[in-house]
Parts: sequence; structure tokens; C-alpha cells
Amino acid sequence: MTIKFQAFLHNLFGKAASRYLEGSTLVHGWSSSSEPAVLWAKQNNVPFLLERSSAHMTVQCQLLSEEYQQLGLHWANTHPDVGLVGGATSDTPRLLTGTDERVKLIGHIPQAKLADYYRNSNVFVIASIEEGLAYVQAQALGCGLPLICTTNTGGEDLLRMSGVEPVNLEMDIQEYPAGYVVPVRNSEAIAFCLKILSNHPEILQAKRESALGIRDAGMGLNWSSYAQRAIAAYEDLHLKQF
Repeated sequence: MTIKFQAFLHNLFGKAASRYLEGSTLVHGWSSSSEPAVLWAKQNNVPFLLERSSAHMTVQCQLLSEEYQQLGLHWANTHPDVGLVGGATSDTPRLLTGTDERVKLIGHIPQAKLADYYRNSNVFVIASIEEGLAYVQAQALGCGLPLICTTNTGGEDLLRMSGVEPVNLEMDIQEYPAGYVVPVRNSEAIAFCLKILSNHPEILQAKRESALGIRDAGMGLNWSSYAQRAIAAYEDLHLKQF
């Protein structure tokens, strides 16, 4: 099944499902296939939440290839291995053709073993163009990895848990104590952040400590806190509506 056909099929099901929303007082969409339901909610003045989530491995591989070319670093010294952990698309091997042999497609890893990969890494980059709030970011921060994420990953909400206002850098980059938020589809911005962390080990170490600080301070990186925040959001929407 091609990606385009999958998108068509999801949209078709989404339109069919939206016919059964009559009488709803709140619509919670979980992906781009929920857009027909959200459109119905807007037309009928019903409060809604939309969480967008997609792996977009193809886009991330393209960005990784561009970042590698722009870094201008000696990878043998600074990055002995670049591992791509997680699911892949049929296009992934083609996109990795011609990249450095140190870039390895590791594939899916069971949750119980993921922490070992996090702990053996230096930084966590998520270049998605669509996400809700990717929980892999919370996992990475919990293992002490500085986070470099796009504006569309939900990672900004995690970085804000430090309680420190961001510093605005060039290329619309926002710097937090535990990482950076960059614009989508901007490999130059990601490469810029990676260069800072590679060339300044003291900054890398400070951000690692800040990441662990978010975890150790109990700032809500658990499902219970997430549920409480979701309930609060629902209640707030209903209060504004009624």
C-alpha cells in the first residue's frame, strides 16, 4: 500500500466517521485523518483539540542527509555512529544511499531496551513536520539527552517545564536550558545547534544536567500528569463554551 493511497483511505474513513458526531460536545482528533471531524466541530461551534502525529521517517532522513553535509565536522572524531532507531519506510534505504557508512538503520527496538540507546547517545534530534507530543522526547530528556526538536513536535512544551524563558537565536531558533526548538524543514538550523553542542562540550554538559533536572524535579513526565493536564484542558474548553 503506497503512502498516497494510505492518506486517501484515512481521509475517506475520517469523512465517514464525521457523520456520527451529531450531539458531541467535544471533539478530540489524534492525527491528520481527524481533520474532517475537526472541520465539523468548527462548523457546529463545538470545542475541539487536535493532536497531529506521524513518523515522517522519509522527511527526517532527507534532513539528516542535509545536516551531515552542512556540519563540516570530522565525524570519525565527533560522531563515531549515527543510528536511526525506529520504523522506516520503503524509501529509507534509497534516501540513505551515498551517506557515510557510520549512518546505520537500526530499526525497531523494544521499549525495555530503548534506554540503553538513549544513554549511549549525546543528543536527541526529532525533525518531524507533524506530531502531537512525541513521547520519545520525554524518554530522551529522562535519560539526560539534550533535545533538538521542531516547532511541530510538542517538544517545546517539555522544554518549557524548566520554567526558564527561551533565548532567541538566529534562524528563528529558540534555546532552552535542556535543548533547542527549530523551524520545520530547516536542516541548517538543526546543523547549527549540533555544531554548538559538538564544539562546546561545556554547553552539552549543562544541557544534559538540565534535561535530568526536568526528570528529577518531577515536572510531569508521566502518564498520570498527562491525564491531569488533558482533563484540565477539556474543562477549560467547556467553561469557555458555556
